[in-house]
Amino acid sequence: MQVSAQKLALERTYEITGKSKRGYLDEVIYDDASKTTQLSFVTRETTNLTGSKSKVKYQQYFFDKDFNFLKMDEKIDVYQNKRYRGDTYTVDGVSVENNMVGTFVLRKKQIIYTWDWFFGGYRKKIKLLDKVKPKDDAGNKYTLLRKFENDETGDVIALVRAKGKNTNPNEYVFLRIDNNLVFDITDKATFDDPQVIAGAMLIPSISQEDEDDSGLDEEEPGDDAPDGADDQGDLSTSDAGFVFAPGAKGKKGNADAHDYTFWRVNAAGKIIEKVAIKTAASVWNINQMVTTGKSIYIMGPANEGKFYDQVIGAPVLGMAPDLENMKWKLFQLCRVTGGASEYVTVTDLDEFESKLQAPPSQKKTPSYKGKRFHFTAADAYHDGSILICGQNYEWVTKSKVRRKSYRDVVMFYFDNGGKLKGQYGVRREENNKYAKLVPAGQKINTGKSAVYWTIFEMDGIREEREGKYRVTKALIYPSVARIDAATGAIGDFVQFGIVNEKPKYYLHNRMPILPMSEENAIVYLGVDKPGCTLWFGKVILE
Repeated sequence: MQVSAQKLALERTYEITGKSKRGYLDEVIYDDASKTTQLSFVTRETTNLTGSKSKVKYQQYFFDKDFNFLKMDEKIDVYQNKRYRGDTYTVDGVSVENNMVGTFVLRKKQIIYTWDWFFGGYRKKIKLLDKVKPKDDAGNKYTLLRKFENDETGDVIALVRAKGKNTNPNEYVFLRIDNNLVFDITDKATFDDPQVIAGAMLIPSISQEDEDDSGLDEEEPGDDAPDGADDQGDLSTSDAGFVFAPGAKGKKGNADAHDYTFWRVNAAGKIIEKVAIKTAASVWNINQMVTTGKSIYIMGPANEGKFYDQVIGAPVLGMAPDLENMKWKLFQLCRVTGGASEYVTVTDLDEFESKLQAPPSQKKTPSYKGKRFHFTAADAYHDGSILICGQNYEWVTKSKVRRKSYRDVVMFYFDNGGKLKGQYGVRREENNKYAKLVPAGQKINTGKSAVYWTIFEMDGIREEREGKYRVTKALIYPSVARIDAATGAIGDFVQFGIVNEKPKYYLHNRMPILPMSEENAIVYLGVDKPGCTLWFGKVILE
């Protein structure tokens, strides 16, 4: 069955003033009551007596629901960006790490946040201070296994294990450490057999992908920061997930290599869910967990036959196993709902090939080959089916520098029972050096009877000045395909912002999709290369 390609329901352009062009788009506000969209440009920054840029000059453009221009206001006002908390502020935090002999070490640190006026977000820099080595009540030191920091409070939740002659190696302890290096045990649990950690990561909500994020909240350790001092995610926005696999030593106790365990841990360091998972494949290279709010999906490539740590062992002298060149024959997917494992499925490469589809006009069909796959995004359809987006890549060496080169885009579509419904292989429109340098952005939007898949194609880069900043912008345009939810059939990709077969309007790097409460539409925001003309493109989600 061939699916017709989608098209724009409306397309609008509007030329902004020279002041706005020389300034920068700071914020987009959608008013649900009036169905109007406000684009606020900062055209000039002012300073008060303390040097803080508390007031700025705005040009604010208002558009109706169909993006017809309504009015433009110009004013000087207190800076309104909802993320702004002052030019700089400091949070006292704590850094946790293992030293060279595997002993858990705490250090005080200061997190200095500095507002970036161009991007509308904070950059942060870390300064490390005092050091202590925590011990349990018996005087045993700990070994750090995993950690997650809370950017709001400065606290750290750490999973540790006591080290010593009289300790139980199967006991796992969660510690909460505050910014004064005071720690307390928040939870603990003990397994009957030896375990290894097969996965530990934040569990982002799929809905969080729509939230505005400048991408600047990246830790920048100071020169004195040791290796491994960086975060493993912000626990203030998501729970954390831990998956344990039986260790090979458990064979003596008749442990089953398929008996995995999932823990869900909240920001207070409490285990709020414990779920037994009977896997179909014994070696599971978990690379992602996501939640819809109702269910948690755990996924990754897998193989069958051995215990987890016989294939993916613990790092030796800091060296991780070579997962890059490992051949995976299966892909394993688990859904956890209501504190129980709802299903676990495995899909082999033959089934991936048998379900492989490409857009009708595409001649060659790339596919997932079981290795070197970059996970990009995931989303769930109304019926509980899930779509997983990623990209194949290769390692290349140029001028003695080894780096990833990103290639074809791939998506998996699993039905609400975890069975593969379709695999889609896409040859990108753009394969220039910039497109190969970074993974392509992807986004899934769901309609009443179809799924809409956007690939953000990179045409190149452009350096320009916005306000007093010299910036590099990615020249990106949307390429969108429609997938029938009932049959899984895919239509051709259609590129938007194209005039005379060439890109003319490029997506705004930080706000490529406008925030709208309408559930049946996507609205792309773009601008021409000179930065003079705004472009709005609306796709109806049918």
